[in-house]
Amino acid sequence: MIYLRLMAAIAFLAMPSFGYKWASLKDKGPVAIVSYTLDKASLVKEGETASGPGLMQSPEKYYALHREILSALWEQFQSNIGSVFKGTEFVANDKIISSETYQSITKPNLKKVLGKEVGIGADKLSPEGMNYISTYAKEKLDSLTEALNVPVLMLIDMKAVHGSRLNKKPGGDVMKMAFKIFCYEKGTGTLIEDEIKVESLETAPVVMGQVHDKHFKRLMISAQEQALVKVQELLKRFYNE
Repeated sequence: MIYLRLMAAIAFLAMPSFGYKWASLKDKGPVAIVSYTLDKASLVKEGETASGPGLMQSPEKYYALHREILSALWEQFQSNIGSVFKGTEFVANDKIISSETYQSITKPNLKKVLGKEVGIGADKLSPEGMNYISTYAKEKLDSLTEALNVPVLMLIDMKAVHGSRLNKKPGGDVMKMAFKIFCYEKGTGTLIEDEIKVESLETAPVVMGQVHDKHFKRLMISAQEQALVKVQELLKRFYNE
């Protein structure tokens, strides 16, 4: 009975979220990763609301750690995505961000209200040279497939908070990440769409109810690693990749 319950739990954790859509990218040709973002509300304690920078505080300074972590995550993602989607060719990031057309199509249209930026993508952080793209912006997605001369686009968005494990095991706080993956093909539409929820295997000590932010990068890297592992598991289950 215990064995059956354990296997059922493992099967549940490996299942994609409700409303998911998956497809193999093996025979789809080159894939361009055109949007990779971290929600600005990340890194807070579970149940708390991110306050953001105050009116007298520099956003650049406030989000410096977020950007440092995003840079590490982006490096990790680029290094591993090829082994996750086996047999799939990915366009080099330099080729994408050096495209004037890419920059023109994805240029954010933000306005400042009471000292804060508002608009689509104002709550997102992107790696240097990249911009946020909404998965609902079909015209932009179609234009990008033509501009970059690729059949498939990939968009990634992450949000993470830290807190105790779901199963309440001791050992400190973990980082809980919602990892959204979206792939689009012109003429077909959505190929892949899912929100994968994972926890970091790494933990951080809690002192007087708080986790020091020096641990956040390590926890975030561990959380994204688990997200990529789960993506690979789903591809193997559905397409034997």
